[in-house]
This record gives sequence, C-alpha cells and structure tokens, in this order.
Amino acid sequence: MGNKETSGKQSSSGDRQLSTRQLNSYVLTLPFLAVVVLHLIGWLFPGRMTWGFDFWSLVSPGVAAAVFLAAVVLLIPPVTEWAAKILAEVGRFYKRVGVTNKLVLFAFVSILMGGVFYFFRVRALVYGDGYTLVSDITDSESFTFHFQYKFQILAVYFYRYVCPIISDHLSISIEKAYALINAVGGVAGLWAIVRISGQITSSQTSRAFVLLGALSSASVILFFGYVENYTWATALSLWTLSFAISYSQFRTGLVGMVILGPLAFMLHMITFPFLLAALLALFMRGSPAGNHLFGLRLRSVNIGIASGSVLLVVLTQLYDIDIFVRVWPVETNPYWVFSAAHFTDVINELVLVAGLGLGLLFLVRWYGRRHVFAVGTVDGVLGTVTMLTLLVAFWIDPGIGAPRDWDLLSLVGFPLSIWACYRFTKLFPLREVPVRWIVPAVVVLGVHLGANLYEKQHSDLAVSHVDGHLSNDVHYRPEYKQARHCGSWAAILANEVNRSDLAIKYLTRQVDVSYEFYKACFGLGDIYSQQQEYDSAAKYLELGLAASPNELRFLVNLAKVERARKRYNSAIKWGLRAEALAPNNTDILTEIGISLGFCDRFGEALDYFRRAYEQSPSTYSQILNLGLCYGRVGMSDSAYFYVNAALPLAPEETRVDLYGYIIRAAIDWGKIDEAARHLEELRRTAPTAPTLPALEARLAEARKGK
Repeated sequence: MGNKETSGKQSSSGDRQLSTRQLNSYVLTLPFLAVVVLHLIGWLFPGRMTWGFDFWSLVSPGVAAAVFLAAVVLLIPPVTEWAAKILAEVGRFYKRVGVTNKLVLFAFVSILMGGVFYFFRVRALVYGDGYTLVSDITDSESFTFHFQYKFQILAVYFYRYVCPIISDHLSISIEKAYALINAVGGVAGLWAIVRISGQITSSQTSRAFVLLGALSSASVILFFGYVENYTWATALSLWTLSFAISYSQFRTGLVGMVILGPLAFMLHMITFPFLLAALLALFMRGSPAGNHLFGLRLRSVNIGIASGSVLLVVLTQLYDIDIFVRVWPVETNPYWVFSAAHFTDVINELVLVAGLGLGLLFLVRWYGRRHVFAVGTVDGVLGTVTMLTLLVAFWIDPGIGAPRDWDLLSLVGFPLSIWACYRFTKLFPLREVPVRWIVPAVVVLGVHLGANLYEKQHSDLAVSHVDGHLSNDVHYRPEYKQARHCGSWAAILANEVNRSDLAIKYLTRQVDVSYEFYKACFGLGDIYSQQQEYDSAAKYLELGLAASPNELRFLVNLAKVERARKRYNSAIKWGLRAEALAPNNTDILTEIGISLGFCDRFGEALDYFRRAYEQSPSTYSQILNLGLCYGRVGMSDSAYFYVNAALPLAPEETRVDLYGYIIRAAIDWGKIDEAARHLEELRRTAPTAPTLPALEARLAEARKGK
C-alpha cells in the first residue's frame, strides 16, 4: 500500500520534497511558455493543426504582437519575480482593507462574475445550437421529444418550464432568459472550482494558482454562460467532484455526492464520468491512489474501465449504433480511431481545453522524477475522473466536426487542469506555491482566453474562422458519410448568419455525391430563388422533387420560380400538384390564380382567388387579388368593392395605384360621384401623383357621356 495523504497545511507523510533552491524557475516556466508559443504559432501560421490556437489571427496584428511581447517578457523569471512583488503588495493591501463579512464578499463576487458570464455569452449560433434548442422546447405547439433530448431529459423540461417564467416576470426574451440561467449556472460552477481548489491545497497562494489554472481552460467559455445547455450539468458535476473529494478525505459529502451526481447525469448524460467517479470514491476512502493516471489500488479498476470502453464501442458498432468513433474504417467513413484526422482532433481538443494542464502533467512526470510524491485519495478521485472524461473525448464521434462539436467533448478540461495544478503544487515544500507562479498563471489565462472571447463576440469573424477549418475537415468532405453533416452547417450559414454564399458550397457537396439529398437540393433552390437566379433555383428544386415528390413547400416554391421565369403553364402544373396535396392552402391557391391570370385565363383564376379569399378573408393580398381579377372579367361592382376594401390595408407606396383601380372601377360601374370622391382623396393625399391627369381626363369623359 502507498501512503495516505492528509489534508491541512502539513506535508503529506512520505513526501520527500525538493527544496526551493533545487527548483529551476526556467524549467518550471516551460509549460506556461509552451501555451503562449502555441498561440504565437497559430497567430503566425493559422492552419488545421492549430484550430484551437489561431484565434489571435483574428485580432489586429498590432494588438496581437503587443500581447505576445508582454506575455513572453512576463514569463522571464526575473521579470516574473518583479511582477510577483507587485502582486504581493496588492495582496497585503487587500488583507489590510479586508472584508469581514464573507456573505457580502460571496454576493459581490457572484453578481460580478454572473454579469461577466452573461456579457461574454456567445451571441451567435456558429458554435452551438442552444438558442435553437430553447426556442424549440419552449414552443408548446411544435415541441416534439427528439431522439437527442433523451440524453438530456431533465435539461429539456427544466428549460421548457423555467425559461418562460423568467421571461414573463422580467419582461425579457426567451433567449435572454436562457442566457441568464446559464450565467447563474456558471457562477455555481465557479464556486465549485473555488471549493475544490481549497480542498486540495495548503495555502491561499496555492489555492489561487489552482483556481487560475482551472479557469485557463477554454471550457470556461463553453460552460459558463455559453449558449449550449451544458452549463448546469457541468456545474453540478463539479460540485459532485468536490463532494467526492471531501468524502474521500474522511469528511462529509456523501449526501451531496449522491444527490448531485444523478441530477447532473439527468441534465446531460455526457456527465456520466463524474457520476462514476463519485461511485468509485465510495470505495477509495482513505485508500492510496498512486501517482499519474493509474494508481496503485485503482490500477486494475482503471484498466478495466478503459478495456470496457473498447468493448462497448465494438458492440455498438456491431449493432450499427452510430455514437462512437469507428474501431475499423469503412468505405463511406474514413474517420476511424487510428486515422490522422481523429488524432488531430483529439490533440487539438485536449491542448485547447487543458493546454496548461497537459504541460504541467508532463513537467511533473519528468521533472518530479526525483520527487517521491505521497499518493492518496485526491490523486485517485481527480485521476479517475480525468481518465473517464478523456475516454469520452477520445471515443465519442464529433458528428459535426471537432471545431464545432468541442463543447460536447470538453468536460475533460476542468478535471485535467485541476489535477495537473494540484500535482504542480506538490513540487513545493508543504505544497505552498510561491506568489511568483501566480504571474504565469494569469499570463496563460489571458493569452489562452483573450482572443477566443473576442471571436465569440463577433459572429462575422466566427463564421469566417469556423468555415475556414470546416472546409477541409473530414466530417464535411464527400468521402465522409457522403457529406451528410454539411447540411447542419449550411442551415446555420443560410438561415442564421446570412451567408448563403458559403452555404452553397456545403449543399453542393451533398448534391454532387447524390441527388437523394433532396433537402440539399431544396436548400439550394431556396437560396438561388432568393438571389433571383431562377434557372439554377428551378434546376435544384426539380432534382429535389424527383427524389421526394410530395414536399409541399418546395412544390409551391417551384411554381413561384417558374412564374418568375414566365413559364406560366409549368407554374400552373406544379401548383396543381401542390393543390392535390393541400386543397385549401391559401398560398397554393393564390399562386395558381396568379399564373392563370398571366395566361389570360381570368375566369379560372377568379375561382382560385375566391377560394383563397375564403381561407383568409382579412388578408390584404387576398382581398386585392380578388378585386383585381373581378375587374379583368368585367365585374366592375365587385372590383370596386374589394379593391376599396383593400385600400386601408395597403402599404403607403401602393395606394396611388389602388386609387387608380378604384376610380376606373367606379366609372365602369357608373358610380361617377364615387369616382369623383376618390379622385379628390387622391389629389389631397398625393397631389403630384403622375396618374392624376389621366384619371381626371377619364372622369371628365365619363361625365360628358352621362
């Protein structure tokens, strides 16, 4: 058995720690410098291998250069010592001022950080579909329990009922209510990390170092105020981890662990590693856990879990359950466990969400080889949950590509960073990290998150940034499941951020693979129709309808496109096919009537306009269409009645023309006085109308004839 680690300010029994003089500041600085250098490389050479580190390429070169220069200078040990003295003075001033009421301090920090999280929430759907989700689940009429909701049952019902209540009481939009809930969840998660950092350290400086190291993970952006619905699941998972550590140290925590672990799991099943780690903590109370990933007592358990994960993945793929990365390649899916693209994604993911943590783990493993660490339950709990979340990040297939699906796979960022920082503290006597190490922690936090946050606040930059990577990502290439995942990104580009030019690229990839992707054909048809490129629109709409002939909306769209191409008989044909599916659809009836009118078949058109009017008798377009068509078939009294009824509803810019129709209809009907009254209204409202002279002449002739 190994030695049991004790809490408090005493060194763990069995520790043979290095003295401060034996610690080389330049060597210990390397992990911090490595993160800065990665961002520097990503700034200078943005590319596929650095999708998590090219955010600074989006910032102006002058600002980026200044940031990197300052960061490198501050990491030079003598400069770090100087900066640490300033920090020490600030700390002494804080102690002199002090805040005796901890409740006041707690409330102030919570409100401040809640505001920060709310302000820095992602404002676009480029990196997540949280706003789409909340809009869907709060819509009582269209809500359906989709398959993906089964993985987050509690979150679905929580947001479904709580968001409208907050929205109504605070008079804010559903989206803002959702963001507010997530910001509060972020504060809850922050205090969980604060508590954990106090549980595993022996001084205020060490606690601050662990806290800063954990917050340097890019997971902060994803889970504290992010648009996705993982915030509360993550917060409760972190509290579960805190209670597991407390329980393993012979303290209380069993109740919190038992309650919050399952709650987090019900909020989202991706948090299962924290629940499993909590269960394992029940059996490791006071037991040594070893150092690094596999502990002395947990070695067989961890090996069993890792082996079991492989067995689980193989079984799911034998039964065609498409959740995990494939263990073997197939013709339509080159993304498999040993493919270069998969390893690239995993490496990028880990370095992005736990760049400092990885560096510190490697440092302690290499530099601390002369250091006999006392191993205990903290290593066991943190090491186990880290391994479990690593397995999640490794095995779950980022179905829409890692640059966009990193939110789902980033839970590993917090436990890995916390564990690495905790192990770093063990290099120092009594685990008390000197103040000077706060400086590089702050530098990494600023460099690692600064440009990332900047990009999240500018959707135009985010679109260009993400699209630059997805264009070459394997998940968006024709050889990966026939470019199946291009559709989701194309929908966001076309519908949410108004970048139809980019959406065309991804939809075309799907169509080029197979016309069976009729939704892609329809998407292209819609885009080209909006751009008034009607020949292209007709081509893709017809291809889509060949694969799925009963898509009502696209039958109507094709009828409209054909009418825009002045192919009226073809427009009528598609309209009649749509009518067969929905005989009382106002849009369809109107479209057929318009095309019949262009063919001078006004008698037939009148029948369709009447039916459309019966469906929507108060709609301006239906009233007007009916009135104009009555005029074309010589029924002047009806024409006058309906066009006159449409006049109050008409947009300002069309009223001059409507007055002309009304006046002519009144004259043809023999209502000269009514025509004169409307002419006077036209003079009063539009004295410079170009149609006035002709209408005045028409009225004068009518009076002579009378």
